[in-house]
Amino acid sequence: MPPATILFVCTGNICRSPLAEAVARRALTAHFQTVDLRTIGLHIDSAGTHALVGNPTTADMQTAATEIGLDLSRHRATQADARSVAEASLVYGMEIQHVDWLRSQPPGSPIGLLGRTNIQDPYGSELSEYRRARMEIVEAVRMRIPEMIALAS
Repeated sequence: MPPATILFVCTGNICRSPLAEAVARRALTAHFQTVDLRTIGLHIDSAGTHALVGNPTTADMQTAATEIGLDLSRHRATQADARSVAEASLVYGMEIQHVDWLRSQPPGSPIGLLGRTNIQDPYGSELSEYRRARMEIVEAVRMRIPEMIALAS
């Protein structure tokens, strides 16, 4: 049986969704006390609605992630598509526009906003905006962890 996939989606897959993926992975590996989430039937991924495939995470988001002990240096952007959305068990968008785009894909997965409100894109802004987005993402992932834990087999 394939693992349950949790998919985080933003626009370019170079700022918010890669960080959400890393934050969720760290929280879930700590919760389940495992280094490989596949052993408990989970897979965490991220993608963008308008990603330039292969682009790395922005330098400022890498800095913001490093400040909380996460390494995004190996991340490369991927494009969300109907297949990735349909194969996911749970999908979170960073903004309402992402949720709307995700819901325009063939039905199949529960789709929702990661946070209580939009997590604004820091792309092209000062490092302080990346830190603000990081804080919102960490809080939003923490809020959603029970839903993610429930997917584990």
